[in-house]
Amino acid sequence: MMLVADGVSKIVGMLRDELRVLGAITARGIALYTVGGKQIYSDLDASVDERLKMFIPSFPGLSVGSHITVNIGERNLIVMRLSERAILAVFTHQRVGIVLVKMNALIKSYGTTLDKVLEGVVEEEIPSVKLPTLEEKALEETGEAQEGGETVEEVKAEEAVETTTAEEVAKAKAAEEVTVGKTRIITVQVPVILDESIVKKSSGREKKILELCDGERSVDEVAKAAGVPFFEALQVCTRYSAKKKIRLIDRPRVVQE
Repeated sequence: MMLVADGVSKIVGMLRDELRVLGAITARGIALYTVGGKQIYSDLDASVDERLKMFIPSFPGLSVGSHITVNIGERNLIVMRLSERAILAVFTHQRVGIVLVKMNALIKSYGTTLDKVLEGVVEEEIPSVKLPTLEEKALEETGEAQEGGETVEEVKAEEAVETTTAEEVAKAKAAEEVTVGKTRIITVQVPVILDESIVKKSSGREKKILELCDGERSVDEVAKAAGVPFFEALQVCTRYSAKKKIRLIDRPRVVQE
């Protein structure tokens, strides 16, 4: 098992280094999971990691090279199936197309190798690894330089985002023009009833709509199941939402292109 952990640590380190060279990440920004949802490595902030975990049920449905992209603030979380057994997530400020080109290249470079390292290891026994942070690494590698007056902040500045090559940018633009991926993420509104009495007091088409608001179906799915137009279902939900009888919750959905 120690050999497996060493092998995985080495691959994660190389993945992180390659993404840094591209400028997709700086000090942190990647996570590696098994397709079954076990975390192997993550240096993501806890809030981003929690968002990522929402998509664990979707991991097995991704084919190698397929991805999910989620916008979080000014950055994008890109989740791609790297190999038969591994999922790579990158939290980046770079253009999605540019990062996708690099991530697809990583499949060829590391996907098969990673699967070989994990070959014969059951999901529960796949090790979680911890790497030194880039700040710690910089501190170790620049001990002598700091004695000469160079600060950690200066070291970090030197390790900031590097530029991508013209060829990579051209490939990324072409990739974006064709498709962003085989799967994508959308946000839907899911109505959740807060006061069950509204169902009992309603009748006809409205009652049918409310009975289908189970906290799982989106407004569109409720409308289709009830056999009514989308805007009629939306009107019912928003009217009760204004009365605080229903809460409309934004939830992600993975759709096939």
